[in-house]
Amino acid sequence: MGTKMQKKKNYPISERLNSFRSWMVSEGYAESSRKKYFSWIKDFLEHVSQFDDEDAVRNYITSLVEERGYSGKTVNCYMDAIKAFHKSKKLRIDLPRRHKRIEKLPVIYSDEILEDIIIPFAEDRKLFKNTDKAVAIFDFTFKTGLRRSEVIKIKRCQLDLENFQGYTYSSKGRRERVFYFDSKTRTRLKDYFLTEDEESNIFNLTAEGLYYYFARLRKKIKKQNMSYAEKFKQFSPHKMRMSIATSLYNNGATMEYIQGFLDHRDINTTKGYVKQSNEDRKKIYLRIMEGKGK
Repeated sequence: MGTKMQKKKNYPISERLNSFRSWMVSEGYAESSRKKYFSWIKDFLEHVSQFDDEDAVRNYITSLVEERGYSGKTVNCYMDAIKAFHKSKKLRIDLPRRHKRIEKLPVIYSDEILEDIIIPFAEDRKLFKNTDKAVAIFDFTFKTGLRRSEVIKIKRCQLDLENFQGYTYSSKGRRERVFYFDSKTRTRLKDYFLTEDEESNIFNLTAEGLYYYFARLRKKIKKQNMSYAEKFKQFSPHKMRMSIATSLYNNGATMEYIQGFLDHRDINTTKGYVKQSNEDRKKIYLRIMEGKGK
């Protein structure tokens, strides 16, 4: 059994946390990763006073499983953060092996799901006050495959609606890149722009505001249609990004093309984004074996 964790009160951890934050910045960790690691290490230091003691670290990890009931995936995230923290202190601690977890079938949203499920919910005036805005947000994030951090930095002047493209600056490096969208996206953007002037960016949203749209639709779907609840359990801009990557791949785009489309430096990262769902695999199988699903 794990040792019950006793929270350390008034333990001076702020200096260590700030030092760890500075180290992550200097090492080039993404902002989202820094926030998560900071939170996990804050919890770790609040419960483990001797962070360089191997037994204390192992007891903490055991407690994550036995007392908090965390999944293997979550425990692995904590261990990754602890490993990084020890590295920042130039310490070598033998951590437990990574926890095994069940690999579930990936959830990917197709163009049909966008049009048949997501857009109709976005058009519900009881759910969104400005439905043209909601429709444009979901369509744009799917079709362009942009990161959430990129979407909120785009100005409308960076869009070339007549040529179905726009440009932005990569959040992973100081370079300009072009993204694309289709005629349906252009129409939806134009409809939305007629309803709201630009104040800060294309959708006048912060990162949290953009995520709010996804969270609100996810909650509505769960409440109204339980058959879709599991599919939309992790509905987010990042899932849209993975979905368009998979859609492009299923329709003949090469992995190298998708790498450039997603703005990845390493093609192995791109391979992790292409996740064929069971429905996709079935369509491909039937198309090959019986000429169906074309």
